[in-house]
Amino acid sequence: WTLRQLVAARDARLEADWWHTAQILCQTFNLNRGKGQPSRDAYKFHPFAKKPKSAARPATRSDLARLFGGKT
Repeated sequence: WTLRQLVAARDARLEADWWHTAQILCQTFNLNRGKGQPSRDAYKFHPFAKKPKSAARPATRSDLARLFGGKT
């Protein structure tokens, strides 16, 4: 294993651990929330997460050219 692979594996493990913790916190909050309070998702409890964009934009010809080296 190279150092880069080890760092990537460590980072992936830390991210997975944070998602696990955020999900447990989310479930605990939603089970104990008061009547009329809105529920929350795991993104609210994950300190480093960014909400995903609602919809991905379609790829343009320039995106494909950049991706495939100008051969579209």
